[in-house]
Amino acid sequence: MSDEDRVLIAGGGPIGYTAAINLAHYGIPFTLLEAADTILEDPRAATIHPPTLEMFDTIGLTKIFLERGYVTQNYHYRDRQQGLIADFNLGVLKDDTAFPYRVML
Repeated sequence: MSDEDRVLIAGGGPIGYTAAINLAHYGIPFTLLEAADTILEDPRAATIHPPTLEMFDTIGLTKIFLERGYVTQNYHYRDRQQGLIADFNLGVLKDDTAFPYRVML
C-alpha cells in the first residue's frame, strides 16, 4: 500500500485512536481527523460493545476493561416518556464473538 493510499479516521475519540493504533501496528497509513483542538478529558463513550471489545483485545485493553468495568449482557433502548423500548440480550452472540456482552466503564 502506498503512502497515498490511506485510511481516513473521522474522530479522535476512544475508537478513532484505537483504530489508529491498530492501523499503525500493521503499517497501514492513515490520517486521523478531529474537529476539537485538544483531546477531550471526558469522552462520551462509557459502554463498550462486542465488536469494539474485539478491537481493543488486539492491543491488550479488553482484559483491563473487564477487570475495572461492569459486564452486562443486556442492552436497553429507552425513551424519556415511554421508558423501556427494547431489551437486547447480547448473550445470543456467544457463537459469534468471544465477547457476548458489553462493558460499562
